[in-house]
Amino acid sequence: KQSIVFFKKVGRRATLNGADVTKYLEEMFEVPAQYIDPSTLSLEAQFRLMQTTTVAIAGLGGLSFISGFMPIGSVAI
Repeated sequence: KQSIVFFKKVGRRATLNGADVTKYLEEMFEVPAQYIDPSTLSLEAQFRLMQTTTVAIAGLGGLSFISGFMPIGSVAI
């Protein structure tokens, strides 16, 4: 099962149209997509989310630590 997660960032490096991009990707690929602020999730919840995510998108440096918990064959952008 495919799933897309776009990680929301705040501050200087925030993605201004993340919610729109997430909606577009969900419609384009007909795959569930979520726009999530990881700071609102516990570390355990973040790990669980990554275990079922096949495409993860984040701003600069946003996935370097947690992407190692994604399934084999997944993509981090």
